Amino acid sequence: MLNVLPLALAAGLVLSACGAPTETRRTVTVDATVTGSPAAPATGTDASGTAVTVPSDGTATSGDPATGTGSTETPASGASTSDSAATSPAASSSAPATSAAPVQVVDPLKNDCAALLNAADVKRELNADIADTRGRIVDVANPDRGITGRIKCLYGLGADGKTGDVTVNLTQFADAAAATAQVDLTVTTESGLGARVSDAAVAGYPGHVLLREGGLFLMQYDTWTLSIVVANGKADDATLAAGLPKLAETVLARVLKNG
Repeated sequence: MLNVLPLALAAGLVLSACGAPTETRRTVTVDATVTGSPAAPATGTDASGTAVTVPSDGTATSGDPATGTGSTETPASGASTSDSAATSPAASSSAPATSAAPVQVVDPLKNDCAALLNAADVKRELNADIADTRGRIVDVANPDRGITGRIKCLYGLGADGKTGDVTVNLTQFADAAAATAQVDLTVTTESGLGARVSDAAVAGYPGHVLLREGGLFLMQYDTWTLSIVVANGKADDATLAAGLPKLAETVLARVLKNG
């Protein structure tokens, strides 16, 4: 995401509390083309004072970066401008949905990235130009965090083939409680790092916009989460705040249609 996740943030998230067991993470790149260049990692502390590192692939890690202890979550930060130091209180992912349609049970991990988003969608909602290149990364399950699987769809690929101007993360959890916990942890951590947090419902379901060095939208649907990370510099904060929920609405509708 950013080239923060370029943020991606890759919209997973902070997945567990500090002090979780060290783990080996493996990913498989399915169809990647290459353009652009990755951004440098961002670092900070979470609300409890714990060190947090946000690499250019958008994952956020809490714990000791030097020893590798702690936890990794996807997507990490959002976008910010000169006034990003103003921190909003963390929003609760458990806020009640309004006028939401009944939950539709789907497998979000079966989706083809080409069917979820494209450069024209990004241009329409964010007035941002990105390369018409795309990649798909499949993450292994992580039982310690309740994650049973995750895919990252990268749009406007960086030179490393592992970051994008826009990243869509679809993360499947063992149950809804695990998904809720991850969303809450991500919002709290990003708020502690200076992200400005606002609520924005998508299809009647609660979601959150987080702006810090790029933009992140995050929401839970059933037992999985959707996050969208936009790299720093692709759009200003006002455009991200208005456009990210619209992008999320587009992606959610396509996931439900194709899942």
